[in-house]
Amino acid sequence: MRFAIVGLLCLSMLGCGTESSSSGLSTPEGASEAMVQTRDMIAESSFGAVALNSAEDTKIYETKFPAAVSAIKDKSIFVVWRSRLQEGVSPDKAKVIAYEATAEQAGGWVVKEDGQLYQLTAAEFAAQAPKSPKK
Repeated sequence: MRFAIVGLLCLSMLGCGTESSSSGLSTPEGASEAMVQTRDMIAESSFGAVALNSAEDTKIYETKFPAAVSAIKDKSIFVVWRSRLQEGVSPDKAKVIAYEATAEQAGGWVVKEDGQLYQLTAAEFAAQAPKSPKK
């Protein structure tokens, strides 16, 4: 199942004008390295590695995703713990599972459970924000 998700995401990127991260997911222009790494860390944890149940779990990913772990530690990025990427979720129904701290007040980048990065305005974030964020 995990290979199907990654395979589908890779196929869907063919012909797209976006860059590709180490996870094979598309990376829109303007997304910070910390957000890209956060998404990639969540992707890796979703497909068989150690689950991200708390900030403590990010320690094992620190060597591979240093910008993400640092941003989570300094609270410039928040993760909804125990969230995973979901296969077959449409972008309009995908829940926010990680976000920049700025998203709440000024808008910013988010990771949704479909594995993609989106830039949202503060109003869009307010409408899509996790109901009980676990900061």
